[in-house]
Amino acid sequence: MEVKLIDNEAGFWKLEEAWQELQSQGSIKNITMTWEWISTWWRVFRKDRDLAIIVAKHENQTVGIAPFIKRRIMYFKLLPYLRMELMASGENERDEICSDYLDFIIKRGWERKFIKAVFEYLYYSRDVTWNELLLSRIDTTSSTIPLVLELVESFGLKVDEIERFPCPYISLPLSFEEYLSQLGKSARYQIRHGMRKLNMAGEAVFKIARVKDEVESARKTLIHLHQSRWKLKEEHGVFSSDKFKLFHDRLIPIAFDKDWLRLGTLFLNGIPVACLYNFRFEDKICFYQSGMEVSELRHGLLAHAYAISHAISEGAKEYDFLAGASDYKRRLAKKQRQIITLRIAKPSSKEAIYTLMQKVKSHLRKLKYSFR
Repeated sequence: MEVKLIDNEAGFWKLEEAWQELQSQGSIKNITMTWEWISTWWRVFRKDRDLAIIVAKHENQTVGIAPFIKRRIMYFKLLPYLRMELMASGENERDEICSDYLDFIIKRGWERKFIKAVFEYLYYSRDVTWNELLLSRIDTTSSTIPLVLELVESFGLKVDEIERFPCPYISLPLSFEEYLSQLGKSARYQIRHGMRKLNMAGEAVFKIARVKDEVESARKTLIHLHQSRWKLKEEHGVFSSDKFKLFHDRLIPIAFDKDWLRLGTLFLNGIPVACLYNFRFEDKICFYQSGMEVSELRHGLLAHAYAISHAISEGAKEYDFLAGASDYKRRLAKKQRQIITLRIAKPSSKEAIYTLMQKVKSHLRKLKYSFR
């Protein structure tokens, strides 16, 4: 197996064909790992980041890509670290895209060989230097997790789980009525009663944007409803971030051309009252973001009910709410996955200081709460 590092943009852009072919041959089937998502992210967030992509080939065929980037960070305002992390992660909180289900892209059957080759390269090669490695928002059911943990131990590296999020999802049945029958009594009542009240209030229509003019109108509706709702709470909505907005301004037309976009608007008497920003990739619908009017009719919940019904009608097998444990997600979805972030570090005096400072920080936090 031939392993090489791609650390320049010319090399990155040449990866497109191999990336797409490899993803079609692998087990990772998520929109966040597509070339379209990752390359759009790189265009928006590349400042102060360097490429450090590890690519493996066998008999001139690409069998794995570890899409790393590298940047300098500062812990506790005094401890400089050189961090490697997966592309589409590590943004500032206000700009965060929240790309769930990140991973390596590996040809099926090559998982163990490729991940071993990656860690051997990271450990022994002089071409790449790093202090810590972050594997962010990886599905715990991915084969990557046990293989990484096994290799980390064999190389004597330190590993910590630093984040964990639930991702509620629905395995879609053949009909909407069958889906409703699987819900708890309260959630089922909310949806049926809510739909009746909505129709009593006027003409309720849920519409997926199908032509470019409809997409642009729905995009503006989404942003307006989302930002207006958060403004009422005297907080910033996600579209207040220029980088967040730029990423989606670029991604939406790409997703539309690929037939991945499911931008759905709930209208009441011709007036938009909720908008869902969803994607379809393979057989899965992913809910990404929303905007809605504040109403006792719970427009957001009902918009999801309509979107789930639409997903069933178009033959989707799953409706994934992505990361987060909001009440409405728990009501609508009875299953969940977990995504985690692993931090891997080389033993060093710097790492010993980091560990000590983290313990002090944790102790001070506990002390602070004990006086409340």
